[in-house]
Amino acid sequence: MITKKLFTAVVCAATVASGLTVLTEGAAQAGVHRPAVARAGFAGPSLPVDRRAGPEDLDPGRSVVFPTWLFAATDLCAYNQGVRSGRIRVQTIAGADPEGLVLPAEASRCISRWWGAVPINVTNTGRTAVTVWTR
Repeated sequence: MITKKLFTAVVCAATVASGLTVLTEGAAQAGVHRPAVARAGFAGPSLPVDRRAGPEDLDPGRSVVFPTWLFAATDLCAYNQGVRSGRIRVQTIAGADPEGLVLPAEASRCISRWWGAVPINVTNTGRTAVTVWTR
C-alpha cells in the first residue's frame, strides 16, 4: 500500500526530473513561494540542462523550494544581508533530517550535497534577510 507521503515524494521526483517544480499543498499553505528558475532547456525528454535557481531574497521566517541535480551535487549558497549573524535551515521535501547553516554578518557560505533531484526547502531561521541560490 502506498502512503500519501511516499506518493508525494515519487510525484515530486518525477516532476522535477521532467524540469518542473512542484509545491506540496502544505508547503503552499505555509507561505513557500516558487523561485524564478533559470533553465536553458532540455537535452532529452527528462534531463534538464540547467537546474540552477535563484537568487531569492528571504526575510526572516520565509521559505523557498529549489530543485536539485539528479546525477551531481547541488551547491546551495546563501548571503547574509545583515550586520549580525544569520541562519538558514535546509530540508528535502521528502522529509530528510534538516540541516542548519550559520552565516556570519555580511558574508556568504555554500554547501554541496547530493540530494538526488529531490527538491529542497530553504528557510531563513535567523533575524536578518538572506539571499539564497543554487548552482
